[in-house]
Amino acid sequence: PGSTVAFYNNLAYAIQGIPSVIFGWALTSDQHQSLRISGWLLILNGIVCNLGFLGNLFKADFLSIGTILGGAIFWVSLFPMSYVFLRRDFE
Repeated sequence: PGSTVAFYNNLAYAIQGIPSVIFGWALTSDQHQSLRISGWLLILNGIVCNLGFLGNLFKADFLSIGTILGGAIFWVSLFPMSYVFLRRDFE
Protein backbone atom coordinates (compact mmCIF):
# COMPACT_ATOMS: atom_id res chain seq x y z
CA PRO A 1 0.00 0.00 0.00
CA GLY A 2 1.20 3.46 -0.86
CA SER A 3 3.79 2.25 -3.36
CA THR A 4 4.01 3.09 -7.04
CA VAL A 5 3.12 -0.50 -7.92
CA ALA A 6 -0.03 -0.32 -5.78
CA PHE A 7 -1.00 2.94 -7.48
CA TYR A 8 -0.71 1.44 -10.97
CA ASN A 9 -2.50 -1.72 -9.85
CA ASN A 10 -5.42 0.38 -8.63
CA LEU A 11 -5.31 2.40 -11.85
CA ALA A 12 -5.53 -0.83 -13.88
CA TYR A 13 -8.60 -1.89 -11.90
CA ALA A 14 -10.18 1.51 -12.49
CA ILE A 15 -9.53 1.28 -16.24
CA GLN A 16 -10.91 -2.27 -16.28
CA GLY A 17 -14.00 -0.92 -14.56
CA ILE A 18 -14.99 1.10 -17.63
CA PRO A 19 -15.58 -1.87 -19.98
CA SER A 20 -17.13 -3.75 -17.06
CA VAL A 21 -19.79 -1.04 -16.78
CA ILE A 22 -20.36 -1.01 -20.55
CA PHE A 23 -20.60 -4.80 -20.90
CA GLY A 24 -22.64 -5.02 -17.70
CA TRP A 25 -25.11 -2.48 -19.06
CA ALA A 26 -25.47 -4.56 -22.24
CA LEU A 27 -26.16 -7.68 -20.17
CA THR A 28 -28.88 -6.05 -18.05
CA SER A 29 -31.32 -6.09 -20.95
CA ASP A 30 -30.83 -9.78 -21.73
CA GLN A 31 -33.68 -12.24 -21.43
CA HIS A 32 -31.76 -14.59 -19.13
CA GLN A 33 -31.95 -13.66 -15.48
CA SER A 34 -28.45 -15.03 -14.87
CA LEU A 35 -26.99 -12.61 -17.42
CA ARG A 36 -28.96 -9.70 -15.98
CA ILE A 37 -27.55 -10.52 -12.54
CA SER A 38 -24.03 -10.67 -13.99
CA GLY A 39 -24.64 -7.35 -15.71
CA TRP A 40 -25.59 -5.58 -12.51
CA LEU A 41 -22.63 -7.13 -10.70
CA LEU A 42 -20.28 -5.95 -13.45
CA ILE A 43 -21.68 -2.44 -13.21
CA LEU A 44 -21.20 -2.51 -9.45
CA ASN A 45 -17.66 -3.84 -9.95
CA GLY A 46 -16.78 -0.95 -12.24
CA ILE A 47 -18.15 1.65 -9.85
CA VAL A 48 -16.49 0.15 -6.79
CA CYS A 49 -13.11 -0.23 -8.56
CA ASN A 50 -13.16 3.42 -9.59
CA LEU A 51 -14.06 4.45 -6.05
CA GLY A 52 -11.14 2.33 -4.86
CA PHE A 53 -8.80 4.17 -7.19
CA LEU A 54 -10.09 7.52 -5.95
CA GLY A 55 -9.61 6.33 -2.39
CA ASN A 56 -6.03 5.40 -3.16
CA LEU A 57 -5.44 8.68 -4.96
CA PHE A 58 -6.81 10.82 -2.11
CA LYS A 59 -5.58 8.57 0.73
CA ALA A 60 -9.13 7.72 1.87
CA ASP A 61 -8.81 4.29 3.50
CA PHE A 62 -12.56 3.67 3.44
CA LEU A 63 -12.72 4.08 -0.35
CA SER A 64 -9.41 2.40 -1.15
CA ILE A 65 -10.83 -0.96 -0.09
CA GLY A 66 -13.04 -0.67 -3.19
CA THR A 67 -10.37 -2.21 -5.40
CA ILE A 68 -10.36 -5.43 -3.41
CA LEU A 69 -14.13 -5.42 -3.12
CA GLY A 70 -14.46 -4.77 -6.86
CA GLY A 71 -12.26 -7.75 -7.63
CA ALA A 72 -14.44 -9.96 -5.45
CA ILE A 73 -17.62 -8.67 -7.10
CA PHE A 74 -16.12 -9.34 -10.54
CA TRP A 75 -15.26 -12.89 -9.49
CA VAL A 76 -18.81 -13.48 -8.25
CA SER A 77 -20.25 -12.06 -11.49
CA LEU A 78 -18.49 -14.79 -13.45
CA PHE A 79 -20.60 -17.57 -11.92
CA PRO A 80 -24.05 -16.68 -13.32
CA MET A 81 -22.47 -15.58 -16.61
CA SER A 82 -20.57 -18.86 -16.94
CA TYR A 83 -23.72 -20.80 -16.12
CA VAL A 84 -25.41 -19.43 -19.23
CA PHE A 85 -22.42 -19.35 -21.59
CA LEU A 86 -21.21 -22.85 -20.73
CA ARG A 87 -24.69 -24.28 -21.21
CA ARG A 88 -24.81 -22.57 -24.60
CA ASP A 89 -28.41 -21.75 -23.78
CA PHE A 90 -28.42 -18.09 -24.70
CA GLU A 91 -30.63 -17.97 -27.78
